[in-house]
Amino acid sequence: MDKGVLLKLLRRVVMVSIGSAVLGTVLLVLIFCIPTDRIKSHIEASLEQMIPTEEALSARSPLAQYIRNGRVSFTDAIMVQNAAEKVEGRNAFEHAMWIYHHDLSQDTWTPELSLSDYVRDENVEGMFLHNYARYWHGYLVFLKPLLFFFTWSQVTVIAVVLQVLLLLLVLLLSLRRKAYGVFPALLGGMLFMKPVLMMTSLSMSICWIITLAAISLILVFHEKMEQDNWYPVFFFSLGIAVAYFDFLTYPIVPLGFALCVFFLIKKRENPGGQLAEVVGLPVCWGVGYACFWAGKWVLAEVTLRSGTIKDAASSLFGWSDVVGGRPRLNGSLYTLGLLLQEYQSVFYPIAAGLLAAVALVLLILAFVRIKPLKLLNALLPFAVVFFGPLAWLLVVQHHSALHTSFTFRMLSVSAVAVSCIGIKLAELLLEEKRGKNQGK
Repeated sequence: MDKGVLLKLLRRVVMVSIGSAVLGTVLLVLIFCIPTDRIKSHIEASLEQMIPTEEALSARSPLAQYIRNGRVSFTDAIMVQNAAEKVEGRNAFEHAMWIYHHDLSQDTWTPELSLSDYVRDENVEGMFLHNYARYWHGYLVFLKPLLFFFTWSQVTVIAVVLQVLLLLLVLLLSLRRKAYGVFPALLGGMLFMKPVLMMTSLSMSICWIITLAAISLILVFHEKMEQDNWYPVFFFSLGIAVAYFDFLTYPIVPLGFALCVFFLIKKRENPGGQLAEVVGLPVCWGVGYACFWAGKWVLAEVTLRSGTIKDAASSLFGWSDVVGGRPRLNGSLYTLGLLLQEYQSVFYPIAAGLLAAVALVLLILAFVRIKPLKLLNALLPFAVVFFGPLAWLLVVQHHSALHTSFTFRMLSVSAVAVSCIGIKLAELLLEEKRGKNQGK
C-alpha cells in the first residue's frame, strides 16, 4: 500500500471515528429527553408475559416454556429498565454518560425483581443507584422510542419480524448476485446459535441484526468497496457498531460471518494476499471496536469526572483474567469446553458431525482433482476464521466462562467457516468439472 492510499485510508478512519462519536453521543442525549412514565407503563403491561411466574409458565405452550427457560432474561431486564430510568436532578447528558440503574441489591444484581418493582414504583426509595457508564448502550437509541409506543412483548415481536426480513433480504441479495453459497453458509452458522432463543431476546438479537445488516451491505456494495479500498473502513465501522449497540454478548459473530461472506464472493488471488486480508480486516475491526468503546470512557471521564476509566480498566482485567489460575491457552481450551456444554441437545453434535463429514469428503475429492496451491488459496481464509473463537477466548477468557449461557454463540463462527469450506470446495469441484467438459 503506497503512502497516498494509506493517508486516504487514515483520513477516512478519522472521519468515521469522529462522526460516530459525535452522532452516537447526540443520539443518546436526545433519547434521554423522552418522558419515561409512558415507557414504564408499557413495560409493566408486559411483565407477566416476559417474566412470568412458575405457575403461569406451566400453563403455557411447550414453545413458550422453551423460550422462557432458555432466554437470557437477566440481560433483557437490565436493558429494558435502562430505557425506563429517570433520576431527578440529572440532565440528559448525565443520563447518557452514566446510564443510571436502580437495583434492590447493592452488591448483587437482581434485574428481574428490580425491574418489576421499579416500573410499579414499589420500593424505589430503598433501591441502590448504580451506573453502567463503561458501555455505550447504543441499543437505547431504538429501545426507548419503541417502548414509548409499544409494550415489551410488542417490541420483541417487532425485533423478530425485523430479523426475518433481514434474512429474506440476504437471501434475495445473494440470489441476485448468484452467490448461491451465502445463504446456506449463513444457516449453517445460525443453527449453532439456538436461533429461536436468540431471535426472541432483545439483548441476544442485537449482534445478529448487526451481522445480517453487514452481510447485506457486503452483497450490495462489494465491488465498490473493493475497488475504492473501503473494506478496511467497513470493518473498522463494523467494530464501532458492535461496540456501540452490543452489551458484550458475542461480538465476534458479526466479524466472523462478514469475513466468511466477503471471501465467499471475492475473486481469488494469491495466498499471500488472502492471508493479509484475513488478518488485516479483523485488526481493523478490533481497532474500531476497542477504540470506540474506550472513547466512551474518555468522554465520560473528561466531561463528568466519572471515574469510568478506572472502573472500565478494572472490568477489563477481570474479563480477560485466566480461569482458575490456569495457563492462558489451557484456560482458553477449558472455557471452550464450557461453551460446548451449552449444546445439550443431541441435535448439535449430529449437525456438527454432518457439517464436518461433508467438508471432509469434499476435501478428499478436491485434493485428488485440484492442485494443492489452488486449494490453499481458496480455503486459507476460512481456516483462519475457524479459529476466531479460540483467539477471542485467549483474550476475553473469564467473561466468556462466566456467561456461557450466551457467549457460546461465538462458536457459530467456526460453524459458518466449516460451512464455507464445504461450499467453496463444491464450487471448485464444479468449476473443475466444467473445465474438463469444455476441453473435450
